[in-house]
Amino acid sequence: MAHQITMKFAQTDLSGQQRKIQLLDDRALRIREKRNKRQCEYSIDLLALAPGSQRQLALSRPWLMGSGLTLLGVLFLFWWFPRYLPDTADGYLLLTLVGGSLLIMGQLYLFWKYSSRQQVFVSRHANIPLLKLQVNQPSRNEFEQFVQHLEQRITRLANDFELSTQQQLSGELRMLRRLSKNRVIAQAQYAQAKEKLFGRFEESSAPNAHLPEMADA
Repeated sequence: MAHQITMKFAQTDLSGQQRKIQLLDDRALRIREKRNKRQCEYSIDLLALAPGSQRQLALSRPWLMGSGLTLLGVLFLFWWFPRYLPDTADGYLLLTLVGGSLLIMGQLYLFWKYSSRQQVFVSRHANIPLLKLQVNQPSRNEFEQFVQHLEQRITRLANDFELSTQQQLSGELRMLRRLSKNRVIAQAQYAQAKEKLFGRFEESSAPNAHLPEMADA
């Protein structure tokens, strides 16, 4: 059965990863990602997403940690040279100060460059991040239009289908299992989500009820 593409959206993030998103029948997202010649395609059902998105700051921690380690190295050399190379310490200290400062400044620049604001859509019950968008990319107007339309469709679908809590949990778990098999989310995330969803199902269901269609979960 052919699907109607009701909206398209594309981004390239700071690491060079390309992401193309198609909204199919105003019901599901088909996402194609490409990084370093590797391609991945997967789909996300809007009914499994929480109605609102979250704005987060994604920090480039490796560069921040690198600048911290460089600073510790500079401080260590400032302690070491005067004690073990007293005759030539001044020259080495100047070299260390200049080289260390330049290196730290470069690392802090890369930290700033590769840190970004993201708009994150999470799963409805397990709160697993499933879609991360770079804020205001490729343009502010395109970004806001896409996010607004997506949030409206998620809310409208939830109202139109009126699924029970058990149906929501079952559908979300099936989708997360599929995304885990396709390596879109980590196995640890799926295991955590699975435990949480089973707990929610037990809270909302009758005694001795079983989560439907979960034999291979």
